[in-house]
Amino acid sequence: MTSWELKKLSDVCEVIMGQSPPGNTYNKNGTGLPFFQGKTDFGSFYPTPSTWCTKPKKIAEPNDILISVRAPVGPTNMCNLRCCIGRGLTAIRTKDKINPKFVLYYLRSVEADITSMGTGSTFQAISKSQIANLEIPLAPVPVQNLIVSEIEKQFSRLDEAVAALKRVRASLKRYKASVLKAAVEGKLVTSEQKKWKTTTVGEVSEVVTKGSSPNWQGFEYSSEGVVFVRSQNVSWGHLDLSDVAHLPLAFNKKEKKSVLRTGDVLLNIVGASIGRAAVATKSIEGGNINQAVAVIRPLRDRLLPQFLMCYFLSEKVQKLIHAQKVDVARANYSLDQIRKLPLHLPPLDDQHRIVEEIESRLSVTEEIEEAIDINLKRAERLRQAILKKAFSGRLVS
Repeated sequence: MTSWELKKLSDVCEVIMGQSPPGNTYNKNGTGLPFFQGKTDFGSFYPTPSTWCTKPKKIAEPNDILISVRAPVGPTNMCNLRCCIGRGLTAIRTKDKINPKFVLYYLRSVEADITSMGTGSTFQAISKSQIANLEIPLAPVPVQNLIVSEIEKQFSRLDEAVAALKRVRASLKRYKASVLKAAVEGKLVTSEQKKWKTTTVGEVSEVVTKGSSPNWQGFEYSSEGVVFVRSQNVSWGHLDLSDVAHLPLAFNKKEKKSVLRTGDVLLNIVGASIGRAAVATKSIEGGNINQAVAVIRPLRDRLLPQFLMCYFLSEKVQKLIHAQKVDVARANYSLDQIRKLPLHLPPLDDQHRIVEEIESRLSVTEEIEEAIDINLKRAERLRQAILKKAFSGRLVS
């Protein structure tokens, strides 16, 4: 690295802060320049336009590097067309034949450091001077080109492996859907269809209710107390308690109707996660839920909780839930709609056999999915390792 130099970003690049144009100049029909406002417009490498504007204030050119400077700070994309940029973005334009991808990849290698520079109480942001004063180890232009070429060659192999993992995961998702479909249609195990009864969720449930917001009741989260389950804790067929909240025991005294028991079925009924369902485990016995989660307590002599959960997660019922939900400020599914859901119910013995067969078939897929997630995380670490090696001068001779 003897010929490398440590430079301030402003010495080798022009830093152009974004500025939002007047709101009445925005449109969705492609008139004017594409308008990128922040990280939400980013793809894996290039941004995707969804909004255009007719009176741009600040313009980025092809091969400019776009960096998100407001909530979140640090993510980057390469500009591939002339566009307008809002105040959530800054364009970095290279000088003196410097390879823009070299700068982009360097910024990606130190993204965590840039993120940590963000300040602000409402949301994190970074200033023009902070960007301008970033230091970059600058190789001679021919070496920059070699490094970019080698990064992209290694990333290409990594991308192929990641794509293969994602294809396997998509196949597993389809397989799980087919298992659940067969289960609720009586095709998973040998069963006498004439013994199946048509009913509704409400008719075979002891309780169908939902929780309440602690803020409305004057409660704040605490480090201990009763477990408080929110929609993010209800995953697809299981609970995720990695960030579970707690509330004082007094909350349960006010909200007795939604105190949880082992075997309750939880269903998300508000927001983007509508339809996700899980069975309450002993670990949340005596806990409570918020207003975005419904609790359905099946009559155990007629309906197994695990069968009801699988029913909720089956493709047919998912389509029904999403067709019936009401989209206002946030998507919402009502308790009355849950009660009226039609349910083709097998005898209890058949339910036991069906649930056992589901668990047997899906336990293997869960192990594979876990391995896929581990390998996807490993791929991301490897990506960062390649970048670190590149900018320490060890990737190419």
